Order: sequence, then C-alpha cells, then structure tokens
Amino acid sequence: LAGILPVILKNGVSSSIRLSVDGKMEALPWEKLHDGDDFLCLNVRFSRSSMAVQDYRQQNEKWADAGILIIGADSKGDLPGASTEARNIGNILTAAGISHIEVLDGSHANRNEVIKALETATFNIVHFSGHTVFDAAHPYQSSLELVGNTRLCLFELGKLGKGIDLLYLNSCQSASFGEDQV
Repeated sequence: LAGILPVILKNGVSSSIRLSVDGKMEALPWEKLHDGDDFLCLNVRFSRSSMAVQDYRQQNEKWADAGILIIGADSKGDLPGASTEARNIGNILTAAGISHIEVLDGSHANRNEVIKALETATFNIVHFSGHTVFDAAHPYQSSLELVGNTRLCLFELGKLGKGIDLLYLNSCQSASFGEDQV
C-alpha cells in the first residue's frame, strides 16, 4: 500500500481500493488506515471482503433456521443502492436455500413495516442499509432513518427484536460510540 498510496490519493474519489483479507487479517480495522492527514476511506472508494467462506449450518444448527430481516432504506433519496443491496442480498440468500428471509425496501422500508415485521417474526439477523442518526449524548437513542421521514431508535429495536443475534448496519456513523456506558 505504501508504494501505491500517493497515486491513489492523488486521484481521490475516482480511485478505488478493495482489500481481500483472510484469517487473522480479517480482525484488523482496515477502515482506519490513515494517510497522515485523514482516514483513507474518506478520500477514496474503499471496501474490503473476506476470503473465508464457511457453511454457517456446520458451525451451529441454530443458524439453519435463522430468520433474516433485510432493510434497504433510501430515506433521503440519495442512496438508491440501499434498495438494490437489500434485494440482492435477499436473492443471494434465497438462492443459497435460506427460507426465512424478509426484505423491506422502497416504500416498504418504513417504520410501520419494520415494526410489524419485528413483532410478527423472529429474526436472528437484521441487515440495514441506509442512513443512521447518531446521538453522542444518548447513543441508545441513535436511530435508523427509514422511508417516509420515519425513524427507529436502537432502544426500540432492542425491545422489538428479541431474537437478534447479529445487527449489521451499512451506514455512516454506525460505528460511533458515545458518552454513556451503552
């Protein structure tokens, strides 16, 4: 990276870095790469992927019947990829034979539909793609921005999503943490 970094930074957001990592390298915080002035991922298109492929059913029988809720919320009209991401993940998981999947995207990615889904089914995994709002003073009041100018706070998600083992947030500010102990 050191040899090509100056060229990548010179081209800015027209450059892309995609790292494929495996093993112990997966645990490293690649998104925190810093060029001395700023985080690299803020100045170029940056992504990483894991090269490890595992069959979740062999690891734990619980996951064989995992419920998966996928939400793609383009709340401000500036993330058309959020719906595309949600549909594509749903299609991939369906093709892999996973049957308990619900995809909420487009106009269905609103507060009422998300609450209805969480109240009527058990989801072990929730994948959210969209905007989030971070509240530094009260992080548990941080929220997912949903369609129709609606939000769902994390404390609400905690109460409604009783079986959630994994919450994946593909959004800005989702890795932030605040002043309290939560």
